[in-house]
Formats: sequence, C-alpha cells, structure tokens
Amino acid sequence: MKKGINLFRHRKKPSVSPIFILIRNLSLIGASLSFIAFIFINSWLLNVSRINVDLLHQKKVLLEDILKQKDNEAKINFFKVKLSQLENFSKDNADFKPLYFLLKDSFIEASGSSTIDELSIDNKKKFSFKINLEKFEDFVAYVNTITTPKYVQLFDELNVSNFSYEGDKTYSLVFSGTLK
Repeated sequence: MKKGINLFRHRKKPSVSPIFILIRNLSLIGASLSFIAFIFINSWLLNVSRINVDLLHQKKVLLEDILKQKDNEAKINFFKVKLSQLENFSKDNADFKPLYFLLKDSFIEASGSSTIDELSIDNKKKFSFKINLEKFEDFVAYVNTITTPKYVQLFDELNVSNFSYEGDKTYSLVFSGTLK
C-alpha cells in the first residue's frame, strides 16, 4: 500500500462559527483602538503636565518680580514722601547757612578765641545768637568786623540785644534781628 497525498480531496475545515470570528476581529480592533487612544491620551496628559510645570515656574518668577517691584515701589513712595517733606521744610525754613558761615568767618578774622553759644533762626528769618569772647582785644576786633559791609549786607536788621562782662575776662554779646 502506497501512501500518498490526494490533492483533489477536500479536507474538512475545523468548524469555527462565524460569530466567533466576528467577535474576535472586533475585539482585536477594539483593543488596538484602545491602545492607540491610551498612548494618545497619555502623551497629551504628559504634554499638559509639562506646560503646567512651565506655567507654574513662570508664575513663581513673576510673583517674585512683583514682590521685588512692590519693595521698590514702597521705597519710591517713601522717597516721594521724604522729598515732599523736604520741599515743605525748605519752603518754611530760613536759610541759615550764610549766617553761620559769616559768623564763623568773622570769628576767624577777629580772633581764634571766640565761640558761638547760642544760634536760633525761625522760619520768618528772625534770628538771635550769643557770642563769647575771652579777651578785650578780641572783643574790639569782633566789633570792628561786624561793622564791615560784607557783614551787614546779609541783614535787614541787626541789633545788640545784650552785652555782658562775666567773671574773669569773658565778654558776651547777644545779637538779634532779621535776615535779608
């Protein structure tokens, strides 16, 4: 007996129901689509989370800048307040610097032993000051100095309101008046 292959004979196919094949195919298509959707959604969520991290970092940087700006703005406002106070003070304040330097220069010209004990100037340019001189020669030199035009030109009015000789050779003059 020979064994051979019969090519004309049909083999029986295993009986698989067409419903089973349809369900299997639909399941594979559904699983493939679910996997693709899963990958797409995960990549989209990853991208959104990166964007959120970047936005949070930008927000942090901007908030820090705003805080720095508020600090700078507070300093600027403080400076503006101080500037307005200084402007108001300078409007109401008499300029005592020329009087002070004139007194200082007159002491140097008269003698080195004179001192200013009191000096006051109000906002209406009224002033008074007290000078102490140790020697009579210094007293005479100072009186000669205050009668010069350089000295007198700064005053609208200059009066000796008090003169005293205190103790052992100390002469005191108190002047009052108004500045120009």
